[in-house]
Amino acid sequence: MKKKDRQLLSLMCAFMCILSFGAAQAQSVTSKSHWMVGSGLNGGVALSKNHPPFFNWSLRPQVGYFIENNLAVGLIGETGFINTSGGNQLSLGISPFARWYFTSGERLQLFTQVEAGFLSRHGSLAEEIGNRSSVIGKIGIGASYRISNRFSLEAQWKTEFEYAPERATVRGNGPFLGINFHIPGRKSKITNKRKKTNSVQ
Repeated sequence: MKKKDRQLLSLMCAFMCILSFGAAQAQSVTSKSHWMVGSGLNGGVALSKNHPPFFNWSLRPQVGYFIENNLAVGLIGETGFINTSGGNQLSLGISPFARWYFTSGERLQLFTQVEAGFLSRHGSLAEEIGNRSSVIGKIGIGASYRISNRFSLEAQWKTEFEYAPERATVRGNGPFLGINFHIPGRKSKITNKRKKTNSVQ
């Protein structure tokens, strides 16, 4: 083999090593066995049969685990507070959720999410409306933008349905803005380590 051919082959091998290393670094944060931990603010207008519409907001921490590529399940906590001229209300809740990413862009990904759980309310406004505790369901569509290998920003638009036996049903719509921290699973770490070892070799 001529010297020029050997140099070309060496350059090609080096280029393939760089590509394989980059692919390992840029592995999708929605891959199977990854975790996501985050939080955000949910706001919106709530509608009730026996009270004028009112704005509500809540802090919603969440943790999810990807059981398959682009499919995560997990838990969401909720702490909300309302203070109006008609009264105040503190709400606490927890909901299992499922999220499916139906696009796989390098930075921007779209997803849909469904939730079902329980919500408990306390305060004068809760007594007036008549909803102390209830079953809630939410469905939303959103976008996630990856700002680094570990962090992503997200925005959602959600519709909420609520059922409380023998009480008024409250429903509402509103946005959610949050941030997630992505943690590779153990299998992903082993796979990445093997890829890096192979690329060096």
